[in-house]
Amino acid sequence: MNISADCINCIINGQLKHILPLGNEVTRSEYMRKILKLIAEAPEGYASPWITHQIEQEFEAFWGEPMHSYVEEKSQYNRIMLEKEHLMEAIMADTETPLETAIKLARAGNYIDFSAMIDVSEEGLNEILHRSVSEVLPAETVAQFKSDLENAKSLVYLTDNCGEIVLDKILVKTIKQLYPQIDVTVITRGGEALNDATVEDAISVGMDKLTRVVGNGTCCPGTELRQISKEALDYIENADVIISKGMGNFETMSACGMNVYYIFLCKCSYFERRFNLPRLTGVFLREKDHTPEYWNTF
Repeated sequence: MNISADCINCIINGQLKHILPLGNEVTRSEYMRKILKLIAEAPEGYASPWITHQIEQEFEAFWGEPMHSYVEEKSQYNRIMLEKEHLMEAIMADTETPLETAIKLARAGNYIDFSAMIDVSEEGLNEILHRSVSEVLPAETVAQFKSDLENAKSLVYLTDNCGEIVLDKILVKTIKQLYPQIDVTVITRGGEALNDATVEDAISVGMDKLTRVVGNGTCCPGTELRQISKEALDYIENADVIISKGMGNFETMSACGMNVYYIFLCKCSYFERRFNLPRLTGVFLREKDHTPEYWNTF
């Protein structure tokens, strides 16, 4: 999908907040003109995550420092979620619908997003995790998902944020238990991208002990198929089923035509309006349920 008007507005406002403590009016204006040029000249079909990555590179080149650093937050929320893992496992042990429950827990973890959320807190996380287990998933999508899993030999799981990846691990574990014939590959970011999970983060929470983990070769906070590594692309293109976590992966993957199931929370005004859902409402959506025209009607 192309970058939306909402995303353009959000990027510009965010950049202004970032640079107000830096330089002077002359250098700030010079920098903002560069950012406007990057946005205006973005190639057709490139979404907000790709442009965000270009802007991060421009920011560091211009100002001599990274635009974001979420090292502490990533470590903190990986630790917090590992401490909660036994509670999540207890929920899983008590459920009569393990796949649905694992999806809902993994989706709730999408709350841990320091770029899209104004305020991320452990209290807010606890609230959304508690609420998630009583939510209802779309029955037709769940039925199709189960049918696809029964017939699948390979599955790719595209991760999003740190902390959240612990809940992704529970969903991956559940799928492997229920459908042992499926070969699962987990694909993370190829390097530091906001507070997104990398291979190192996946290893730190034990994902590698469960299944294959591969980085996608880029620091884009999404899965831009035209720029990821050949290894990651091969796994994705040959997968019978793909699970895509988070808004950034949705923005870069939607309209790809593959058998993708999108799992995320609506965390900004554009997604709230696009899906006609309140803020922090969960989405479980199948790519193939929509025509190519559908993806371009927003």
